[in-house]
Amino acid sequence: MLLLLLACTGGKPAVDADLDGVTALADCEDADGQISPNAAEIPYNGHDDDCDPSTPDDDLDLDGFNAADECDDADSSVSPESPEIWYDGTDQDCDGNDDDQDADGYALGEDCDDLNARVSPTATELWYDGTDQDCDGNDDDQDADGFVFADDCDDLDATIFPAATELWYDGIDQDCDDRDDDQDAD
Repeated sequence: MLLLLLACTGGKPAVDADLDGVTALADCEDADGQISPNAAEIPYNGHDDDCDPSTPDDDLDLDGFNAADECDDADSSVSPESPEIWYDGTDQDCDGNDDDQDADGYALGEDCDDLNARVSPTATELWYDGTDQDCDGNDDDQDADGFVFADDCDDLDATIFPAATELWYDGIDQDCDDRDDDQDAD
């Protein structure tokens, strides 16, 4: 009779050895009263407390990544394979970066073009190319005298610009009017 009963129950006796109210047929660990289909899953303790492999002990948000491999196990929209939504304060792809899209080391508030890694406050300026590589707001006034290249006859010398005071007959056209040797303009 016992053999017939064991055969009908898959080899497990129809008893409740751990006295948790669940027989060995339904209890995944009938030797431990804390583990049964009636128990709540206790996260990260290394046991399947509720006898339900679909609620893993180390993947609470059920996104397929255990807590050791992701940065927020309570949010299923966050995992190493999630697409990043930039500048929202959440690191969806767990790479430690939510505010530096071009990964140049400067966040959006510091970087004048966060989609171009060649543009940042420490980049070298390539003058007059239409791009402000160093984020200083200046691409066309290299000598920073207040006059852009198109209006300045020497954009490498801050003492030479259209509003400069001319020093007559010194061989330098400080005020960019093409005359250094004709003070009276006659």
